[in-house]
Amino acid sequence: DLVVYASNEFDGARLNGFVKENDSTAIVIVRPENVPINNSPYYAFKTWSDTPTSFYFKFQYPKGFKHRYISKLKINNKWTVIDSSFVFKKDSIITIKLKLSKEPIIVAAQEIQSSIDVKNWYTEVVKGKEEFVKVRSAGKSVLGKNLPVLDIYRGTKKNKEIIILLTRQHPPEVTGYYAFQSFL
Repeated sequence: DLVVYASNEFDGARLNGFVKENDSTAIVIVRPENVPINNSPYYAFKTWSDTPTSFYFKFQYPKGFKHRYISKLKINNKWTVIDSSFVFKKDSIITIKLKLSKEPIIVAAQEIQSSIDVKNWYTEVVKGKEEFVKVRSAGKSVLGKNLPVLDIYRGTKKNKEIIILLTRQHPPEVTGYYAFQSFL
């Protein structure tokens, strides 16, 4: 009834629930991904409104978990860190204020680098280097996503040492991915 919306229907999204608290605030329910294996309360959702409005989002976590990440916002296809004047902390409860419009804003624990973004990046990196960079697959994830491998070598692979570089094991670890891009 507030004409404020939230969605977790996009690559990289993570939102367990979205509940109206009052006319200006919604509770964002975030549960750990896979306790006890990965108990990180990662979040990523899209929000918008039919009419321009300021709106508050209060993050709610299960007992023993807390808000771990400063929100990153993707507005007009550009990532930025939320302005600290729009972040409110009371005890361990974090609330953020956003200026909503019909243009969706992505709110995330970290910048999202989706599988499509990664594929676009490595496809561009490999262009013109196909003689010594082969794009292969190590198989599929449990969810059926390709696990790409960039096989890099000159001449023959026979009797050469193997160096393995891994990245993107967990959604919030984007800094490792950025370092990987620079290294490669």
